[in-house]
Amino acid sequence: MNPSAARDETSDRTVNRVIAASQKLGYDGWVVFNTYPERATDAANLDEFDVILSQENVAVIKEFLIKNELKEVWGAWGDLKYEALKQGRDAILKVLAEQDIKVFHFAPPTKAGNPRHPLYLKVEVERKRYL
Repeated sequence: MNPSAARDETSDRTVNRVIAASQKLGYDGWVVFNTYPERATDAANLDEFDVILSQENVAVIKEFLIKNELKEVWGAWGDLKYEALKQGRDAILKVLAEQDIKVFHFAPPTKAGNPRHPLYLKVEVERKRYL
């Protein structure tokens, strides 16, 4: 969604936190889904919400979740400021609910009720909670 440093061959701080959390929790892999598929170094430069683009993103995510029989995902989007990101998130959450896939997070949610972004929390196995 908003890669400032990640590249094909190198990860950024956010992905490094996801890797560390996955290892700590005993997972053997991970996949990152973005709430909206448009990329911009600064999210303020995102275009207006594109329904078709969002639907394509959600279809790919849904297919992956079903194919891999996933029953839970780590929600880690933080407080989103931009409408395209919020609408993309809502479309993904709808699919997760339809597939009975639970969204877990670490630490208390933000004041707005969102799961905290990986850069702003300490991952503790015993702090696992569901939205």
